[in-house]
Amino acid sequence: RGERQGTTLYAFEGYLYHRNAAGNSDRAPARERGSLSCRCKRYRGFKGNGYRKCHARLLVTGNFDDVRFATATVKGSHTCGDPDAPSMKGYIEMKEKAAELPVRARVMEPFHEVTPTMDNAAVMGLPRRKAIHETLRKTKKASLGLPTAPSSREGLAALPPAFAHVDAGGLSRSTVLFDSGKGDKDRLIIWMDPWVKDAMKNDGGGFHISVDGTFKTSPTHWSQQFTVMVRFDCGRMFPLFYAILPRKNQNTYERFFAAIEGSLTQDVESCMMDFEYA
Repeated sequence: RGERQGTTLYAFEGYLYHRNAAGNSDRAPARERGSLSCRCKRYRGFKGNGYRKCHARLLVTGNFDDVRFATATVKGSHTCGDPDAPSMKGYIEMKEKAAELPVRARVMEPFHEVTPTMDNAAVMGLPRRKAIHETLRKTKKASLGLPTAPSSREGLAALPPAFAHVDAGGLSRSTVLFDSGKGDKDRLIIWMDPWVKDAMKNDGGGFHISVDGTFKTSPTHWSQQFTVMVRFDCGRMFPLFYAILPRKNQNTYERFFAAIEGSLTQDVESCMMDFEYA
């Protein structure tokens, strides 16, 4: 039994039924009558069954709050197809797990964790992956109190603390290197890994860096996610700067490099990039 948007949901023999929590009829309340009638969740039909209405109903008598003392009887036959309660059970489990995700966890982790425990029929009864992704994203966002995505670049207010600081090793350090600020229609935001910067050598030999930007993936309203990596003596490259760029043009790249120049404590000896004309 679960409640959502004023609706109480019942599962019986694999099918789901619901009734309005607050009806508008003149009949006596269900508790006074000692019975209530619930209609099939698919009573309006759906695309998969040609929108055929399902007139099956569930009559519940006895104690509505404790199923051990309630009696359920199905009236009519289901024309809506296979039972969907197993699918709904798995879907609810995914949302419960999404509500416990940490801020950096991938949204679809609950989906990949729960679906292997479901049978094929239940998996086939799930909503489309895009709908599942959106539901899990909203669940995670509400649980963590994450801010709503900005409607425009200049509409983004100050960055929330979770996106401006990182806690590790008992220390809380700022990660925002540069932010052109609210109101800038070409807002540029740059983050820096302070631990990588601390570990960078300062022997006067110069840094070896690699820079690259995304082509298709970027936050909404921004054009590119841009990364600068620095090479350590072991030969490995570690990300030092991350940025979201408003445009992919010469002026934007010049602004970016001007902003990070002061954080490089010695000259750049070599820079590897794969650039095309903007």
